[in-house]
Amino acid sequence: MASGTSVGDLVADTGKGAVLWVYVSPKSAKTYLEHVNGELIFYSAASCKDHGVNHDLIRWFSKVVGVRPIIVKGWSARKKLLLFPGVSKEKVVRALLKHVRNSG
Repeated sequence: MASGTSVGDLVADTGKGAVLWVYVSPKSAKTYLEHVNGELIFYSAASCKDHGVNHDLIRWFSKVVGVRPIIVKGWSARKKLLLFPGVSKEKVVRALLKHVRNSG
């Protein structure tokens, strides 16, 4: 993706809700979401052991968006496709813009 890609460009509407791809980075000093070079990166203080990062990711996005996301693809990978069932793209984008850090 191009570096000029906005957060809104990374979220899509489907018939089931909004979806977005996110890359995870475990064992970070803090848990946060960053928009870097056209991608969303979720930094988690959790480790990959016992899928800790996945649980942290679900918990964080549930709190921020207000709906529990489903990991549709990438449960065991660093790049994950999240589905927010019954939620519009606009609601997800609005929520993310309040919490995402932007860099590069």
